[in-house]
Amino acid sequence: MTFEIQSLKNGLIVSCQPVKGGVMDNAAMVVGFALAALNGGAAALRIESADYVRAVRQATDRPIIGLVKRDLTTSPVRITPLIEDVDALAAAGADIIAYDATQRTRPVETRRLIERIQATGKIAMADCSVSSDAAQALREGAEIVGSTLAGYTGPVERPNRTSRSLPPCAGSHPSSLRKAASAPRNRRRKRCGSAPSPSLSAPPLPGRNT
Repeated sequence: MTFEIQSLKNGLIVSCQPVKGGVMDNAAMVVGFALAALNGGAAALRIESADYVRAVRQATDRPIIGLVKRDLTTSPVRITPLIEDVDALAAAGADIIAYDATQRTRPVETRRLIERIQATGKIAMADCSVSSDAAQALREGAEIVGSTLAGYTGPVERPNRTSRSLPPCAGSHPSSLRKAASAPRNRRRKRCGSAPSPSLSAPPLPGRNT
């Protein structure tokens, strides 16, 4: 499937991720969540694991943001940290592949992850914690940046007056990031579609990333 990123503008992206090992942690439940979200007007879905991406892809042709979560002993990075994760998500049918874009110790450099995502014909989404993560991701070629990891990575940089915080979403060009970051808070919410963001929900649990 191919689509224009701008088709997601002002749209709701719904994360359909059950608690690992919980009673809803099975493909049928995830597919049900996903279809219910689409019926309710969601523009795209955020699905964890290649298996669940594959199951949801068989049920819909709507945009899917795929990711893999890992708990590594050598790195705090959890979201799509490895090249093999990218390959598995691409093969499963994800349209967009999300990866941890924070500037932390990691097994694979972010630039290599972006290159691999794009080599598979998919769109790279950078999950960021602070605005400098987003700026770096855009320089490296990511098409989408999001504030997905804001508040999850420990101490963060103190924002300045011209860029209070990373907007819920930003487009494929740095200018869209600058415009959204400098807009008043109420205008930012109107300009950007809802993306997974800890600031919009309950306080994050220690060690958990969206």
